[in-house]
Amino acid sequence: MSDETEARTAPSVLDDVSAYVKARCAIQLQSRIMVRTPVFTRIDVAVVIQTNKPSYEWKDLQKCIVEQLTGFLHPVQGNIAGVGWPFGRPVPSTAVHDFLLGLTNLGVTGVGPLTLCGKQYQVELADDSVPCPGTIDVQIEAG
Repeated sequence: MSDETEARTAPSVLDDVSAYVKARCAIQLQSRIMVRTPVFTRIDVAVVIQTNKPSYEWKDLQKCIVEQLTGFLHPVQGNIAGVGWPFGRPVPSTAVHDFLLGLTNLGVTGVGPLTLCGKQYQVELADDSVPCPGTIDVQIEAG
């Protein structure tokens, strides 16, 4: 996997994984093993962040929060523990909300309205899907 926002799996890695699994399974199953890349589901975020920072610092704060959310939604290095997202698990807005509330060192004092892909609760993922960052719209207000 690469370090890009939307991770890509090199064909050679898929070949290596396939060979590894086939070498460790019953011969009768080898022809049924298929290795492919995951489906990346873009998670669009729209959020209002409250801060006590002066308004002339809001543009820098906005940029920093976009970078933090991009990292949080990274399929391999994101999530709370920084170990990536499990396949097929929904992405709850509460996880994103709590992550943003934890950015007090950046000056975040509150999180206003938050949607993920236009939804208020969570984004459901297919079994072979992992999240990746989509469009991130951060608005700042005094709080």
